Amino acid sequence: MTPSHSVLFEQVQTLYRQSGTTFIGTLLAGAVAAIVLQPSGHTDPAASQLLWSWLAVVALLTASRFAMVRRFFKKVRTAPNQRMDDARARSAAHAFATSSFMSGCLWGILGLMAFDAHAYVPTLFLGFLLGGMVSGALGSLSVYYPAFVAYAIPSVLPFAVRCIGEGQREFAGFGLLTLVFMLVCLGYGRGLNRSLRNSIELRFENAQLVRDLAAARDRAELASADKTALLAAATHDLRQPAYAASLFAAGLKTTLARAFTGSEQPAAVQAQRMAGQLEASVMAFNGLLEGLLDLAQLDAGATPLAASPLRVSALLDAVASTLAATAAQRHVRLRVLARPDLWVSAPPDALQRIVLNLTSNAIKFTTGSSVLLFARLQSGRVHLGVADSGPGISEADQQRLFNAFVRLPQNRDQAGLGLGLAIVKRLAAQMDAQVALKSAPGRGSLFSIALPRHAGARPVPQTLAAGEASPGAAFSGWQALVLDDDPMALAATTQVVRDLGLPVQPFDSAEAALAWLAQAGSDASRQPHLLVTDLHLGDTEGRDGLLVLAAFRQRLPGLRALVVTGETAPAQLQRIAGSGVAVVRKPCQPQALQAALRDVLSSAPSA
Repeated sequence: MTPSHSVLFEQVQTLYRQSGTTFIGTLLAGAVAAIVLQPSGHTDPAASQLLWSWLAVVALLTASRFAMVRRFFKKVRTAPNQRMDDARARSAAHAFATSSFMSGCLWGILGLMAFDAHAYVPTLFLGFLLGGMVSGALGSLSVYYPAFVAYAIPSVLPFAVRCIGEGQREFAGFGLLTLVFMLVCLGYGRGLNRSLRNSIELRFENAQLVRDLAAARDRAELASADKTALLAAATHDLRQPAYAASLFAAGLKTTLARAFTGSEQPAAVQAQRMAGQLEASVMAFNGLLEGLLDLAQLDAGATPLAASPLRVSALLDAVASTLAATAAQRHVRLRVLARPDLWVSAPPDALQRIVLNLTSNAIKFTTGSSVLLFARLQSGRVHLGVADSGPGISEADQQRLFNAFVRLPQNRDQAGLGLGLAIVKRLAAQMDAQVALKSAPGRGSLFSIALPRHAGARPVPQTLAAGEASPGAAFSGWQALVLDDDPMALAATTQVVRDLGLPVQPFDSAEAALAWLAQAGSDASRQPHLLVTDLHLGDTEGRDGLLVLAAFRQRLPGLRALVVTGETAPAQLQRIAGSGVAVVRKPCQPQALQAALRDVLSSAPSA
């Protein structure tokens, strides 16, 4: 509800604001009346003097009303928030109504004083003048109805009564018409007042609605910011142990396989089987966790997408390399068919995730022998696709396949929550693209996405300079540093790097890593070739993985680096992307981490 004193103040303020023109009009009308109604031929000096005296009183009253208006606005300017309280607004309204009553009485006195039953024209002029004054006051005084009533009735009623009391039929009729006109004006003034009051109330309600909407928007933005912060913290904290578990499970499986190679003892066979089951369980859990967290991020709008030129064949090769081990376990052959000169403009991480999810689904659900990753140029756009020879999808199922938590009946025996294609759809929508599906039962499936071609090709990254060791070699003289504040993640990552044949120096804090750098000095035998670091290091001075890397590269400009992080905050993801450092998201499979490490080691040293 709108506060009544707020409406009253707006009414009174409007009344006073419009009064200037009304006062000037009253004074001018009074002057015209005094001149026109002068006795002809100066036959009655007393009557003439009376008219001039009446005009003088009108002028004095008008001047006092101007002074009243000036005092009112002075009080408004000095009031808190330039608004009056209820008592002062009501007092100002009563003061204006009183002055209006006095003005109306003066016009009523004129109606009696200048009435002449023997001079029809001056009397008719007087009647029309009084009616005009009342109708003219409708627009300015109806905003506060008591002021209009106080003015209209004393202005017209004396003249109307004088006409009726004259006893002549013409004057009686004119008097009755004047009364009717006054009543009509009073009724119209009431309706106009109601409309003006409603408009003021509506304005207040709209203003309150705007304030409520602004408050609701602020609360929603705060809740969204809190949700994003909570999601970022939760995803990072959840991904850390999941990441470590996946690497430990894979390491345990590898260690048991090496320890019991050729052994047929039941305990050894069972241990290796349980290690494989543990690894599969951890991989399944990581996949479910990553899917849920990614879906929550996309729905919260917390995933920044920045397009950049991207060579399609390199992306497809990277996906095929990441999923090669999984495909081999399911006896599926991955094939890549793409021209090396095709480039697209797209967010690299998002596009890779789309192709990765589509390819993973194809490997998981295909019953054939191969899955094809391809890219072709059509109508100026590059179409990236994944084709399989699986069971196919009916048209009815295609309509709901991209919804979250949808799993087709024929796929119930496969692990998962049905989130992969939902993530693909949301990522594609954020890229202003659509995922096309062509499939029929028994004929396999083909998923594709069309993206704008990037005209300018970038040079292919340089390979290792002659004489440098390759990742497949023994890395003689090479050294790697691993930096992570989480003990389990640090141990797991260290083991994966060691499995590549690199000597590793682990650090659990930015302080320890920088202290080691200071002690290493110019000793060539202690200078690393690779730094693998988490982004968040829990450093009390705010140093994270990128800042530590920058410090290392000041001393070692050619240092290669890989960031392994569970970070999800948009600003931090943009910062990582802007640094140009290779990144792997936690949790990840050991094969994916090893593939990323090989790519980094195979690249040219940092400039």
